[in-house]
Amino acid sequence: MNSAGVILLLLFPGIYPALAGKENIFRAVVYIWCLVVGSSRVFMGAHFASDVTVGILISLALFELVSFLVDKVKTKQMHS
Repeated sequence: MNSAGVILLLLFPGIYPALAGKENIFRAVVYIWCLVVGSSRVFMGAHFASDVTVGILISLALFELVSFLVDKVKTKQMHS
């Protein structure tokens, strides 16, 4: 699963009402997933540590941006 797929995990609590209030769990899963996949890439020799570090930082930045935008849209829809 790539970073885009992991970022989509953030949308699950907004789509499925049964998952409402569990955003922090999904955020933790995303952070752990990024670290595990990145570490495995370095361990297997597929990438250098610098490549993985930059990739993780970009993925987490995108994750936080999407998180912020989804929260902002949800808040705007609630007040409309």
